[in-house]
Amino acid sequence: MTILFAMGILGMTLYLAATLYTSKDSAPDENVSAVPKASEPLQSPPLQAKPVQQTPVSAPLQQTVIDEQKGTELNIQAHQLITERRYVEAIPILQQALKTFPRNSTALAYKFVLYNLGHSLRRVGRAKEAVPYLEQCIKMDPAWEKAHSELQIAVEATKTSE
Repeated sequence: MTILFAMGILGMTLYLAATLYTSKDSAPDENVSAVPKASEPLQSPPLQAKPVQQTPVSAPLQQTVIDEQKGTELNIQAHQLITERRYVEAIPILQQALKTFPRNSTALAYKFVLYNLGHSLRRVGRAKEAVPYLEQCIKMDPAWEKAHSELQIAVEATKTSE
């Protein structure tokens, strides 16, 4: 099928070449044939080689991969602080980690950054700020009970602080 298609393209090309080289205003020259005979080699203008341009990997894509890795590393660092109950120190690290991911990322590490940030904010008495992070975390993984529990605690804390 591919060969038939290529032959069809070649035939069309030869037909178009013949019509381009044969003008209505001039009588065809008996010595010049617009379509070469089978015994004559095809002559075409020399091809000029164009340099092949290599398309570099887009900078945003490279940056995202590098940043997500950095965000994961920052989350691990912050999680260590959280296990030591050093929430105040963990918050700026988690905020920095959050910035390394594209908005609405689907990366698993992004979910944990959202959760850890929400959890840490709630633990230092900033429950109202924690709620949007926890809600976004739940949107990513609606079945994660731990995130639901943390959100419920944060919402209750906002009610008692008002």
